[in-house]
Formats: sequence, C-alpha cells, structure tokens
Amino acid sequence: MREDSLKKNQVYEQLKGLIEDGTHPRGGKLPPERELSKQLKVSMSTLRSALERLEREGLVVRQRAKGTFVSDGSVKISQRHGLIANLTR
Repeated sequence: MREDSLKKNQVYEQLKGLIEDGTHPRGGKLPPERELSKQLKVSMSTLRSALERLEREGLVVRQRAKGTFVSDGSVKISQRHGLIANLTR
C-alpha cells in the first residue's frame, strides 16, 4: 500500500472515531478544513480525501461555503444524483 493511501486511511479512521465517540456530535459542524488539517497534522489533500470518504458513507454532509457537518441521521445522500433528501418529512 502506498504511503499516501495509508495516511488517508489513518485520517479517515481518526475522524470516524471522533464522530463515533461524540467528540464531533451528530448535527455538529466540523472545524474548517484548514484548521482541521493543522490539528491532524496532514495536508489539505489528505484531509479532503478522508472527508470525501466519510461523505460517501453518509457520516458527514459537506455544504459549499458553509462547512462540513456530522450527519444527524435525518438526511440521506443520493450518490447517483448528488442530492440531499430530508427523510424526516
């Protein structure tokens, strides 16, 4: 496994753990990418790869110019259409 892939997986697992243990609670906003990359001591590219994976898995929702939010379980991301549908209605 290449070193950059290993680092991306480590960052993904670290962020996933922080979400699962409640450090970043459901519905909460994650720190800005620049701040988060400094906290985790990784490049922006590595961080973004991990966030993209978390988004694909439905653990976070990324909103352009607003930030990245931990999924609160009330949204479903449609991979095929790139839409967010509210399931609580």
